[in-house]
Amino acid sequence: MPNERTFTYIGFAAITLLLFGLAGWYFFISRQTANIEGTDLARGFDISIPSFAGSRGSTVENIVSGFGERASSEKKGGARPPRLWHVNATPIAGFSFVPHGTSSLVRFVERSTGHVFDADPEGGTVVRRTNTLLPKIYAAHVQGETVIERFLRDDAVTTFVGQFGTTTEDGLLALEGVNLGAHISDIAFLSGTELTFIVSDAAGTHLVRTKLDGTGAKEILLLAAGDFKLAPLSDGRIVLVERAASGILGNAYEVSISGTLTPLMRGVPGLTLLPHASSEALLIGTDSGAGLSLAVKTSATGTLLPLSSTPTTAEKCAWAPQARSDNAPSTTTRTLVAYCAVPQSPTGTNFLDNWYRGTVHTTDSWYVVDGSAGTAEEFFAMNNATAIDVERPVIDKSGNYIAFMNASDKSLWLLRIAE
Repeated sequence: MPNERTFTYIGFAAITLLLFGLAGWYFFISRQTANIEGTDLARGFDISIPSFAGSRGSTVENIVSGFGERASSEKKGGARPPRLWHVNATPIAGFSFVPHGTSSLVRFVERSTGHVFDADPEGGTVVRRTNTLLPKIYAAHVQGETVIERFLRDDAVTTFVGQFGTTTEDGLLALEGVNLGAHISDIAFLSGTELTFIVSDAAGTHLVRTKLDGTGAKEILLLAAGDFKLAPLSDGRIVLVERAASGILGNAYEVSISGTLTPLMRGVPGLTLLPHASSEALLIGTDSGAGLSLAVKTSATGTLLPLSSTPTTAEKCAWAPQARSDNAPSTTTRTLVAYCAVPQSPTGTNFLDNWYRGTVHTTDSWYVVDGSAGTAEEFFAMNNATAIDVERPVIDKSGNYIAFMNASDKSLWLLRIAE
């Protein structure tokens, strides 16, 4: 039929025109994409498809991929990292050194996922260990294969204590543990098998000891009130330090194994305190509201020795584990050694209040403190362009490395003490 033939010709013509139109649109889009990519490359941007795998996990791989050459060198293993090593660019919640053969690894917890990673200070490798997802991690503590993760749920901080499982899935382990609830204000490892934590209710503030699985809970001490931070010591003693505020008088107490409460420091403005794990030595920081100061005492009853060259907070310090430090910058024998990060510029007024809120950050240099002599000297200045604000420093048992967080972005750094 003539009409059918006409409709057939019209259909073929329409399909041909549509194909030519699509081909033209494809070449137009391709040309525009090439122009955009060329412009971005000229500006220094590198567009790539996000990865969903890798030994460090997709979150770390994708974010770190944007850091260019520095990130590429960080992901490679085998070569010794630089003296100041940016271990992890994504925010972390907590970390610690764990034994590994004759040396140590830095084990840390990713803030966004709760995944646990291991970093090798000598080989420069970073490997993911767990696959248990716990988002919105507020804080974390690590001891061997046990991890405390505190995360936000329903606007409350919930505490989970997990241990590495025995089976793997795609080479990763599960975190198997117990949820301790949402009323804990601070928690810490007391020993290899026990925890200690603080919980408050209508009756007061309770200091509690429990096993790692949450069983066998025993109250050590009941206080009428108070908001404290925990600092357990190696011999079973526990130091309670009131949470500091600029210009506000703070107190610190020692709790014996039997639960006896003994004052350590009373009525100190902006008190921060770092007890030595295996002696009576104390690093004592103050914030009068107008500025910071640091002092040392070799014992609870000893003389207070001001460290005038190190205006900083005790929370930016860490005691060296051994009695004598052969890595110290000078050849003088030191019996009590600490390393402190000291702001390079004046901190201004009400530093602690502003620092805790995250509204102010510092660029720090590292000092070595001779606790017995009450002296300090600078031994490592971090680059001003890096602007590292040291938080939660920890030294490994060999005294070779200091691991710490950058308070401004919660990334993880490692400093080799001796070059």
